[in-house]
Amino acid sequence: MSSYLHVLNTYFGRWRFWIFGGFYVLMAWLTSGINRERSPGIREWDALGFIVFSTIIASLFMAFLALHVRRQFGSPQAHVMPGFFAPHFAVFVAVSSVIWIVIPWLMAERSQWPALPFVSAHACAAILLCLIVIWPRALVLLLGMFLGPVLIFGNVGLFSRAAQIRFAQGFVEGEFGGVYFVLIALALAAYVCAAWRLRRLSDLSAATSDDFSLEIKNEAYTNRASFGILQDWRDQTTESRLAAIGPTRDSVRLRWVPSATSIPEIAILGVLIVALGLAVWYFVGESGAAVLVFTVGTAAMVFGPLSTWRFRLNALATEVMRPATRRQAFRRVVMAMALDFLIWGVAATLVVACSYLFLIGERGFFYRSAILIHLMALWGAIVLIFGVTLATLRFRYWVPLFLGLVPGIMVACLLGAVMLATLTYPVSRGRRDDVRYGTLAALNFALSCSAVGLLLSRYSYRKLLEADLQ
Repeated sequence: MSSYLHVLNTYFGRWRFWIFGGFYVLMAWLTSGINRERSPGIREWDALGFIVFSTIIASLFMAFLALHVRRQFGSPQAHVMPGFFAPHFAVFVAVSSVIWIVIPWLMAERSQWPALPFVSAHACAAILLCLIVIWPRALVLLLGMFLGPVLIFGNVGLFSRAAQIRFAQGFVEGEFGGVYFVLIALALAAYVCAAWRLRRLSDLSAATSDDFSLEIKNEAYTNRASFGILQDWRDQTTESRLAAIGPTRDSVRLRWVPSATSIPEIAILGVLIVALGLAVWYFVGESGAAVLVFTVGTAAMVFGPLSTWRFRLNALATEVMRPATRRQAFRRVVMAMALDFLIWGVAATLVVACSYLFLIGERGFFYRSAILIHLMALWGAIVLIFGVTLATLRFRYWVPLFLGLVPGIMVACLLGAVMLATLTYPVSRGRRDDVRYGTLAALNFALSCSAVGLLLSRYSYRKLLEADLQ
């Protein structure tokens, strides 16, 4: 059997690829079946909704492909077997290209819309794929890919419906040639970067047991020369916290020390998000693109504490060895974790407030309403993610649980929020009603997400008190 067929068999043998791939193909087939000839009333707005929905499903599928290929190249065989790289990378490129090129092209042909908008939009899934290959924690961007279109194109009062429809018409009809070229070029460049990373992937840089177990890097494989300044800042933060606590005092601040993140690190990330959003706005020419960057960036900040606290699982046994009761120890750990989420949430709030300042002059844009809607959704998501993180802290294979719980609960809360808001404002009589509708929907979403997050936190805390830590 050819080595390429051997590699392809590793994809066919994974049930998760059949499940997510079948779901992706089914959704693509159903949505593209509504075309111009069979449905004369179909509009560009509806076609854009099909593209966005399909891109989100493709991105979720791509995330599992990225974890799979990292596991392949993160094994000792990748370094000792001759001719390992070419067939594995070629099959990886071929399979992923079917997802973001072939299937979107067939969708466009079946729905009788221009193919370039479909393919270029799905290039975002290819970019996310390569980002996860390079940096597995880029999985958090999946949340941004869901929340971004909801905030930009949903009826939540951020931008006027006329501006949204104009963008949809121009994008679906193939009028944004520069945007299409940039997206596809970025996807191709991302493959080059992924190839470079896979060639240098060590057998300790990927999961040692399964695709769903993202292990922490071994210290010997970290690049201290590149991140020396950031490490110095973090060391200074740790030293200042230890000095403030004292040598013998056990408290929430002491439990907070291992997850130390310096204020300059958070500030640099916030400045980069604002600068990137403004750059995208300048080159694309659409303020909606900047809002998408701001939304994805702040969503990524919400996940800032996740990477640190998730791997505290390995230290929970030693956490309860300090001179404190089991209940006191876990209560302090949970409160320290909540403190980290609070700090990152405040930082994301400042980024949102600063980002929207640049959009005040946009026609049909209401600054106070936009800030209120975004922040309510943001803080609802923070409480929910805190609860889900705490709930999955006890599990080794936490990625599928996390990827299932967070989007699933958010979708359910969003649907409930929209239904309640629709009952209150069944008919829109103007722009002011749209803003009130969006504010009420965001409030319902925030309250429902917060309630679920707090319930999960309560349940998980009780489970931690009973857990076996050996």
